Amino acid sequence: MTIVTSKQYYMDPKLVEKNKLYIKRQKKKFDHLILIDGDEGLGKTTFAVGDCFYLAETTGKSFTVKDNIFFDPDEMMAFASKTEEQVIMWDEAAFGGMGSQWQNKVQQKLIMCLMTARKKKHFWVFLIPEVNAFKDYFIRRACALIHIYSRDDMERGRYVFLNKQKKNYLREQIKKRRTPSYKSYTFRGTFPNALPKVIDEEEYEKKKDAAIEKAFGENEVGNPYRVKYENLQRMVGHLYAHLKDKHTISQSEMGEAMGINDVFVSRCYKKIEKGPVLLVK
Repeated sequence: MTIVTSKQYYMDPKLVEKNKLYIKRQKKKFDHLILIDGDEGLGKTTFAVGDCFYLAETTGKSFTVKDNIFFDPDEMMAFASKTEEQVIMWDEAAFGGMGSQWQNKVQQKLIMCLMTARKKKHFWVFLIPEVNAFKDYFIRRACALIHIYSRDDMERGRYVFLNKQKKNYLREQIKKRRTPSYKSYTFRGTFPNALPKVIDEEEYEKKKDAAIEKAFGENEVGNPYRVKYENLQRMVGHLYAHLKDKHTISQSEMGEAMGINDVFVSRCYKKIEKGPVLLVK
């Protein structure tokens, strides 16, 4: 392992070499899109933050929650258009509970952002739950795909890296079978929990919560997602109240039972803990 950055965390030597290559290409006026996918809770954000901080510090840039991590594509687009050679991280987590119509709208904004800011030579790092749920444009455009996984659904901190050739092979798989397979990869490795060394976790969670509130339009009259948001909260609250005294129910079990995303359930749980307002009879 190689110890990297002023924060002193390790990074696989092969990943370091890839990052050095991207930095070298940036000097030749290229931008870079890196996709990071994997199930919720396995460490996508942890991996991304460590990788982003390395790219930023090595190129003489800063990397903070306030300026470089985005959930809202409009805010990201505004930042990208006014800056150059930045490390920009977009996290899909805030939009995980939304329907396909809204997801398509977000992806269209992301495509516009990538196209209009291409000459800015940014490093773009996008965190997504499943690469096949994203439009083909992103897979084709990416210089690399990094899949975060667990061998036993218990241990975190593992990834496989797919370079352009392997990523394009996976892209063809998705077109034929709709389901990606990560058996053919460039290299694999492990990563540490560098997140608390690099960013303020509380600030990160606050920014994510603010993006969710804005996206679901709780304060926006006439937004159709407001009704869905409030109804789902009540449903989660009702099921939680009914089952909590009988046996333990995890957030993932709750999400699976109701057919909604774990991230959304997590947000509901936080609201439930603040008071009984969501618990209905």
